[in-house]
Amino acid sequence: MIGQRFGKLKVVSSAPRAASGNIMYHCQCDCGETTLTSASHLRIGKTRSCGCLRTESAARATLAATTHGMKNTATYRVWAAMLSRCRNPNAQQYRNYGARGIAVCKRWHKFEGFLADMGVCPEGMSLDRHPNVNGGYKPSNCRWATTLQQARNKQNTIYLEYNGVRKSLRDWEDDLGLPKEVIYGRVKNGWSVERAIETPYQSQKAHPR
Repeated sequence: MIGQRFGKLKVVSSAPRAASGNIMYHCQCDCGETTLTSASHLRIGKTRSCGCLRTESAARATLAATTHGMKNTATYRVWAAMLSRCRNPNAQQYRNYGARGIAVCKRWHKFEGFLADMGVCPEGMSLDRHPNVNGGYKPSNCRWATTLQQARNKQNTIYLEYNGVRKSLRDWEDDLGLPKEVIYGRVKNGWSVERAIETPYQSQKAHPR
């Protein structure tokens, strides 16, 4: 093993066995430092430097979060929360996102990519997956949305397509003045979407018996 390289380490000499019985080696790191580690840790890749790799990784993470000057903004918090619920099994919402296969596109793994595509989060809005609420986080499937828009874009939201336009029942109700319960009831009873929307409706309140 002497002379072999493992990551940034080169094995230079053997060392006395550890109290646990592990075979130990002195290693020279590319950064100039030396370190003592076990043969098993070298083989499985657990030890790849004198410790400078961890320091470098932490420095890169800090730099990425601070150079854009947005670490304490709503936009950054939205981005961080998105990554957490999709990639961290310990996150509270992971079961509803990452565990269901909802992923974040590679470009958005870095905040700069997310910011370039989505821009700054408008006040009072949040990140919404649209038009596919079951799809992943990517430029073509995300928007900044109001609380009302978010509420209408849930997994159980019913959508209907009419004249080439796809909207939720609630949106059709707002646009047409036709109660969503009426539209849904008609479609559920076998009416075509066209007939359900185009057939006039007069409430019982307007025409009491």
